[in-house]
Amino acid sequence: MTEPGCNQLRQRLLLEALVPMGWFNLGALVAVPLLFRLLAGMYLDPGQTWWWAGAVWAGAVLHGLGIAGHSRWWSTSNRAIVRWERAYALISGLNGVIWASFVLIDRTTQDRFGVDMLLLAFMVAASATAAISFAGSLLAGRFYLVGQWSLYITVMLARSSPAAALVGVAAMVAGMSYQTVVHLILARTVDARVRSTVLADELAVQASTDSLTGLLNRGAVVDAADALLERHGAITMLFIDLDGFKDVNDGLGHARGDEVLVTVADRLQQLVRSGDVVGRLGGDEFVVALPGGLDTSRADAVAERVIAALGEPIGDEPPVRVTASVGIAESGEAVSTEEILSRADLAMYAAKGSGGRAAQHYQLGQADRRRGQLALARELPGAIERGEIVAYAQPAVTLASGECRGYELLARWVRPDGTVISPDLFIPLTEHYGHDRALGRAMLAQAAEAALASGLRFGVNVTPNHLLSGHLYHDLCEVLERTGASADRLIVEITESQVMTDITRAAAEAGRIEALGAAMAIDDFGVGASSLALADQLPCTYLKTAPELALRLSTSQRARPVLECVAGLGHQLGYRVVAEGIESAEVAALVAEAGILYGQGYHFARPRPLAEVLALPRHRYTPAVSCGGCAPDGVLRPPPPSPVGPHPPAA
Repeated sequence: MTEPGCNQLRQRLLLEALVPMGWFNLGALVAVPLLFRLLAGMYLDPGQTWWWAGAVWAGAVLHGLGIAGHSRWWSTSNRAIVRWERAYALISGLNGVIWASFVLIDRTTQDRFGVDMLLLAFMVAASATAAISFAGSLLAGRFYLVGQWSLYITVMLARSSPAAALVGVAAMVAGMSYQTVVHLILARTVDARVRSTVLADELAVQASTDSLTGLLNRGAVVDAADALLERHGAITMLFIDLDGFKDVNDGLGHARGDEVLVTVADRLQQLVRSGDVVGRLGGDEFVVALPGGLDTSRADAVAERVIAALGEPIGDEPPVRVTASVGIAESGEAVSTEEILSRADLAMYAAKGSGGRAAQHYQLGQADRRRGQLALARELPGAIERGEIVAYAQPAVTLASGECRGYELLARWVRPDGTVISPDLFIPLTEHYGHDRALGRAMLAQAAEAALASGLRFGVNVTPNHLLSGHLYHDLCEVLERTGASADRLIVEITESQVMTDITRAAAEAGRIEALGAAMAIDDFGVGASSLALADQLPCTYLKTAPELALRLSTSQRARPVLECVAGLGHQLGYRVVAEGIESAEVAALVAEAGILYGQGYHFARPRPLAEVLALPRHRYTPAVSCGGCAPDGVLRPPPPSPVGPHPPAA
């Protein structure tokens, strides 16, 4: 809890204690002179007390004006507190003098003792009242007591009553001590109230803000968006989710993940205007609510700025890059804020399903599709455990001869009724809901068993989280030990664009896997911005070019030089290059002419159930029909190996 500052406590004492007590003292200044006049009638000439009562009432008016100005001006600043407290102390001192001025009234009686006792009793009662009335300010209270008793002591000395003067000194000291005690008690009480108020304020802030980023939390975002909707009649919501953030947490640690979230929050706040609402819903999900309905182009422009800003590197050693998927929804047909948020959430999932780093608007029917995804997500863990996720195999062949170099295993979900669920539907769910390790273990087990039965090589795709967490190495060791398969029959494939969150960690884990005897392959190589850095730093045996490079060969004149460049880079670094996406004999020939030895695609074979592939009598497929890179005997001529490559080229 934040400690209340000294000036804050002082201000509270003045505003909460001095003001009401001052008004009480003002009432006493008005009422007590009347009472004193009635009592003084026994000893003093009543006519001589009217001037004193008038003076006291004049002082009461001055005192009241000082108090009235107190609450209006004293709270403006700390300096004003000091200035006005001093002014109020002077007013209080003057009040004390006026209060004690009745000692100057001429006495007309010979009963000196009775008059003196009345005056002393009246003075003591006034001091006791002042100790309570001025408990909020020691300065004002002491000025009052000094003003009151100094006049009394002076008059007593002038009248040759040293004993009465001495009693006055003692009464003044006692009054100051009593006031100090009352002040300390009041200060503790007010301090406790200040602390409870500060705590209540902090709890209110905590209840409405995210503790990590300082942004509004979900409840506060909905409330703020409701206010925007009521004020402007329409709002536009952007639902923002970071792509691959789980890999950052698992690979770099939660402290680094928190750093990313804080940076993302800061960047979002810099992008919006003062009237916009920015909040964190939880995890790596953020929302921006903009007043008014935006047309499609403006909403897309805002989303593009968000995606571009969040895509900038974060931190160093190593810098982290995250991308964002953005869903956009407008208030439209007077739906509630929660409904707008839900629609933006659905649009975000559609953007993520299209590959991420994109923005999509909400469309009718997305709610039904999302419900279907959630139903699949609930079934997925049981399906993996029951073995419903089965392997389909697609060959990678030597282009010149058609000889199979191995198979890539692709996961398919086959339900008991024979329904096959596309991997495009359930693979993203395994990563989003944390089932990727279980799926990876199941596919590794099927690959190891198939390799043991056939002696062929099998490749398995794994997620970056599975690799970076270190679990992949241990899972691979466990599968090899349980099945008895040879590690050199397995290939672990990782998508190049997904391991750049921590390439140092990825390289270390890849090195451990290759040390077991298994091979590493970089999949979809050549389209990511990080390809060159990855090829140089990640230990691997294979580079598998992105299918887009082969698919564009027949339609783009620039596609072949790009593919030749990728192939040359792979050969120079000593990697075995496999071209994916070969769907026709023409493309197979062009790939071979580009200097690539191996290929994979529908031209050779579509993915088939692993059991069918293992039952094949021979593993040979259609070779490339013609290729400029082939020798007269039909064998491809690989370029000379480079001494810098970590692995020798394929024989």
